[in-house]
Amino acid sequence: MYNFVDVIIADPAGHRQFRSGDQLMTEFTCPLESAQQDMWSHASYFVYVLEGRKDWQSADGKVELRAGDMAFVKKGAASWSSISERRSACSCSS
Repeated sequence: MYNFVDVIIADPAGHRQFRSGDQLMTEFTCPLESAQQDMWSHASYFVYVLEGRKDWQSADGKVELRAGDMAFVKKGAASWSSISERRSACSCSS
C-alpha cells in the first residue's frame, strides 16, 4: 500500500503540479502496475476524471468515475484504484 499524495509530490517531473501553501493540484495519468492498487493518504483529496474511466473502491463500496465525475477521499481512508484510462486531476490539502 502506498501513500497516494506523497507519490505525487515526490515526482514533480512525472506529475505536473501547482502548489500554493498546503494546497496541491496536479494532472496525472495513473500508471497502475496491476489491475488493482492499494493506497491511502495522510491528506484528504478530490479526484476529477478528465478523460476515460477510473474505478475507486473502499470498505464502503465501489465508485465508477467517468470523464466529468469527481470523488472525495477522506484522509486516512484506505482505498483501491483500478482501471485507469486516460487522465485524472487531483486536488488535495495537507
